[in-house]
Amino acid sequence: MLPEERDAAHLWDMLSAAREVRTMLQGVSLEQLQTEIPWSDLIGQRNILAHEYGQIDHELLYKTATEDVPQLIALLEQRLPGK
Repeated sequence: MLPEERDAAHLWDMLSAAREVRTMLQGVSLEQLQTEIPWSDLIGQRNILAHEYGQIDHELLYKTATEDVPQLIALLEQRLPGK
């Protein structure tokens, strides 16, 4: 894919994601958003995985995948229409 095509593809991905966020948050207050989903924990885990490759705590990662992710899925499924 040429650089220009790749740029356009990234822009389409961004547009799609932005529209999805808009749809997901319709009717959801800031309070509902902040109290139900552990955003700071999710962001922290993502930052560790993305930026500290050699520092991954495999036990924490396993706990996240086996305990926290199923809980997150349940929370998200409650929020999303047409689960």
